[in-house]
Amino acid sequence: MPRVALPDSKENRATDAIHIRIRRDLLDLISEVSERNGLSRSDFIRTAALEKAYKIMNQQNSLSLIPNEFDAFAAWLQQPPAPTEKLRRIMTEGNIDDGSYSASPHPSVTRG
Repeated sequence: MPRVALPDSKENRATDAIHIRIRRDLLDLISEVSERNGLSRSDFIRTAALEKAYKIMNQQNSLSLIPNEFDAFAAWLQQPPAPTEKLRRIMTEGNIDDGSYSASPHPSVTRG
């Protein structure tokens, strides 16, 4: 899991705020743990929230398969379907900016 860097210069200083409601006992817990780790509550909450966000994003952008499924998937990749006319055009012209291209990250595949 990536470690989230805290701001260390004026250029990296956070300017937006998030307001949340929290029970007093939970706020006390967060205060105690952040203090023990030499962090402000804001830095502790920011770091914890970003670490959780990255973890969820990585889980949603990855695909885990058991060995049999992985082997079937790998075999399917070795024999892809025939290219469509649109794919041929993209491969020859290099034009992917016709509104149908998605810049979202491709999922990673791991053998489980």
